[in-house]
Amino acid sequence: MGPTTGSTRSRDSNIHSTVHIGIDLTGLWRQRTGIFRYAASLTPALLSLDSEIEYTLFVRKSETLPRWHSVRPVRIVETPWRQERLSMQLWFPWVRRQLGLDAIHYPAFPPPLLQHRGMVASVHDLTVLRYPETMTLAGRVYWGPLLRHAARVARPVLVPTQSTRQDLLELTTADPAHIVITPYAADERFALPPSPELIQHLRDRWSLPGRFALAVGTLEPRKNLPRLFEALAFLQQRGVTVPLIVVGRPGWGNVIPGAVSKLPIQFTGHVTDEELVAFYHLASLFVYPSLYEGFGFPILEAFWAGCPVITSCESSLPEVAGDAAVLISPHDTAALASAIDELWQDRVSARRLAAAGQERVRQFSWETCARLTVAAYGLTQS
Repeated sequence: MGPTTGSTRSRDSNIHSTVHIGIDLTGLWRQRTGIFRYAASLTPALLSLDSEIEYTLFVRKSETLPRWHSVRPVRIVETPWRQERLSMQLWFPWVRRQLGLDAIHYPAFPPPLLQHRGMVASVHDLTVLRYPETMTLAGRVYWGPLLRHAARVARPVLVPTQSTRQDLLELTTADPAHIVITPYAADERFALPPSPELIQHLRDRWSLPGRFALAVGTLEPRKNLPRLFEALAFLQQRGVTVPLIVVGRPGWGNVIPGAVSKLPIQFTGHVTDEELVAFYHLASLFVYPSLYEGFGFPILEAFWAGCPVITSCESSLPEVAGDAAVLISPHDTAALASAIDELWQDRVSARRLAAAGQERVRQFSWETCARLTVAAYGLTQS
């Protein structure tokens, strides 16, 4: 299918010095969580750089993209079908050759199995290989072969942390020379205080208590929510009641035990970006005891909002949090309860930790991620 908007530079004698990259944005119509936040944030940062790369952006049939600023003309191409996996597996390998692209960057979903050249893969985590028991059977069957294929064939393979790089080397046949670390970031709008009207709306809608702890993430086993609920029950038995707001869409697995009904816990489901920002600002502390993450966007989001953070000492989370969060074992209920109790009771320590987070978050930016990505695109020609 031909271009729908935009244009490309004329192909002149400099064609061999210009890299032509396609970017798969067919998933941006979905709710902006995790991998889709990455794709939606990295792309405008790439387009804003003054590089010699030409871009073709792929969108799902009948969908549109945000109006991103670009320092160069950009070609936008629709997929022939709205079914994403069909387009991914059958159409993308063909269209890369038809459009003369050096590579297609797959920032969200892994590259298609039928494509063996001209792929840039962003691998966010190795959950399906490291913790397969936390995924559904369908998820394991779909993601496992695709990730192994991406690790073996893509050039480069982009990862957000040293932890994820190490997982790739341990669990796949990826060539270490083709793995490039491009740390992610979080949108600075999480630092903007919510309006009084929005605050009142949230307090009215969910009858929010004056103080509460916050958890954010899809309701799935990997997020380790039952451990958090156990820690809150442990505290309540000792006379310390900490209300909890859980923000996140339903996932899979039995992560909400019946005992939750005896605790002051509310589940909001998916919320708008504006509401999510407000929840971070209103929370007294943010708890993220995940078993495994390739990066951990919510940590940086909480940092921007000035919300003190408790998170896991495993996988990539210490890399992201640095010394600006309380790190605990995600398997230790007593340690988690103690950390929550300390920040809940000691507001001076909580404020000190929040200030450290606001310093830490400035070490991450989408511009830096984009520059590292552009440099990595050079591997597509090697």
